[in-house]
Amino acid sequence: MSRHIVLLLAALALAAPTPGRAQSTDREREQERIERERERERDRRERDREQAEERAERAREQAEARAERDREREQTRRERELAGALDTTVTFDARGTVNVSCPGGDVIVTGTARNQIVVKARTERGAIRFASSGGNATLEPAASRGCNDAHFELSVPAGVHLVTNTWSGSLRVSGVKGEIDAHAQSGDVDVRDAGDDVEVETLSGDVTIQGASGAVNVHTVSGDISLTGGRGTVEMETVSGDIELRDVVSSQVRTNSTSGDLTFAGAIVNAGRYQFETHSGELRLELPANVGAELSLSTFSGEIDSAFPITLTPGAHGIGASQAKKLTFSLGQGSARIIAETFSGDVTLTKTGRRP
Repeated sequence: MSRHIVLLLAALALAAPTPGRAQSTDREREQERIERERERERDRRERDREQAEERAERAREQAEARAERDREREQTRRERELAGALDTTVTFDARGTVNVSCPGGDVIVTGTARNQIVVKARTERGAIRFASSGGNATLEPAASRGCNDAHFELSVPAGVHLVTNTWSGSLRVSGVKGEIDAHAQSGDVDVRDAGDDVEVETLSGDVTIQGASGAVNVHTVSGDISLTGGRGTVEMETVSGDIELRDVVSSQVRTNSTSGDLTFAGAIVNAGRYQFETHSGELRLELPANVGAELSLSTFSGEIDSAFPITLTPGAHGIGASQAKKLTFSLGQGSARIIAETFSGDVTLTKTGRRP
């Protein structure tokens, strides 16, 4: 019995913690607590730093946005200061020369019976220069850099010689009876009621002429050409575009298109010369029912269709290939000469029923 008591007391003694071990455990717990506090402090500082950086970034972005708005307002202010406007009237010679140059914008010129020039011009940016000596006048940008979004409108004596140069914008001329020289880079040209010779050159844009008493000479790289009411010699050429002539009375017409259709409807003058050529396109000739002319029609890969009677020997008018066709024949008693040639397209003759 006493032995069991001794063993029990010994076991209890072994199980009881020693004072030194208890103190070690307390220190470890305290160390862990301190470490946790330090970790929380580091996390807090990291959050504070990130928040400070975010606030600084927002502040920089706001400052940059304000600066950009300020720059835009300043630019707008400067552009308004640079914007040009001109409204003036001067006496001018009825047979003088007027030069108009507008790099960026539209030009409208109207011929009148008054011996004066009236200018109403504006630009969104760029000053305007107008000079007149009574017989020569020039309207153009004041600086070499040109002008933006311009609108030049002039009324001039009907008999002046008009010279225009535009880069990006349309040109409209009406009622000018003197010579017209129009040059454009990119924009449509519209001429109405012209009296003397008209010459138009453009890289990209359609050319429309309605009413021209003098010679008409038009060259364009890419654009359609239309002439209505021509009464002088006609020469038209385009690389890519259609050519249409209606109500034309001329002794000499020459048209050429690399890629486009050609249409002619007008009188055939005695001893006149008419040449219509296109590489890839249709040829349509609307001729008076009593036309008198010698015709030469040819197409490599197309059909020839005529509303006029043609008497030919089958197979006698080939041009070297089974599908090619060339017809030469006469209509009436006239001495006019008509040549119509296309490489890829049909040739069609129709009657207008009108006498020349």
